[in-house]
Amino acid sequence: MIDKAHPLPILRQAELLDLARSSVHYQPAPMSEADLALMAAMDEIHLEFPGSAGSGTDSSPGASS
Repeated sequence: MIDKAHPLPILRQAELLDLARSSVHYQPAPMSEADLALMAAMDEIHLEFPGSAGSGTDSSPGASS
């Protein structure tokens, strides 16, 4: 994508890729261990019960259709 060592200026590379220049310099904040553990737990739930969370419908056994 953006090559900061390339002779073409970063601004021009961003323009050619149709990217905002601010996104080129963005550095995400580090995630806390608690957040990482919570995301891992959520991933496990989604893997154990695929399609059941966030679908807007209750697909659990015994749910009325």
